[in-house]
Amino acid sequence: MRIYLVIILVFTLLTSCDDTMTQLQRINERPTANFTFLENDISSVSDSVKFFSSLSKNNYNQDVTISDPEGNLKDVFFKISSGSGKVFSNGINTKRQLSINNSLGTDEIYSFNYRPEQLGYHEIQIFAQDELDEYDTLTIKLTVFENLSPVAALSVKPTRVVSRYEYTIDGSGSYDRDAKFGGEIVLYRFGINSQEIDLKKPKFPYVFGGEQIVNISLRVQDSNGQWSDPIEGLYSID
Repeated sequence: MRIYLVIILVFTLLTSCDDTMTQLQRINERPTANFTFLENDISSVSDSVKFFSSLSKNNYNQDVTISDPEGNLKDVFFKISSGSGKVFSNGINTKRQLSINNSLGTDEIYSFNYRPEQLGYHEIQIFAQDELDEYDTLTIKLTVFENLSPVAALSVKPTRVVSRYEYTIDGSGSYDRDAKFGGEIVLYRFGINSQEIDLKKPKFPYVFGGEQIVNISLRVQDSNGQWSDPIEGLYSID
């Protein structure tokens, strides 16, 4: 009989604890997570980044603002559910937890920097969890793409400043297809018949020796070291 009473008492206490926890969770306000530099109602962001062979250049920054009205915040952590990469928080490589961004003067903004290690699709979740194990979640979806080759454009026009046969050879219409991700043209390789001229500027004057037909070509190189396809044509100098 005593054994039955003990079992009933233990069951009652456990049930009472469960009920108390349930009641606490009902009145508890869960923490909220927002992307610091985006609108507050955005819980998922899709973006793209260029992949560099030097992995230290592969950076995607997206700080997050975490708040908990109850003051019960326990943990801010992340999970990489797709893709492969490293996460840095305040410049320190971390396997799970994020830390407060010390440079912003507030204790609600957490530093997040992702460095992808492969091309393709990446997905990362960021969690804000309180002492009652209630949480809010943010999702980052990244497409990591390889460098896009630049495109060369060539113009040859007479200027005739110092000579009748002076022309301006111009490659300023060339462009890097991933310029919005930091790519730029760093070298212009012009060809005049068999002569090659490498310049950092896109155009230059050239005085030909007289009337003739010349082959002029151009290739451009981007900041990743990739060359464009050559463009060339025959031009009548007269």
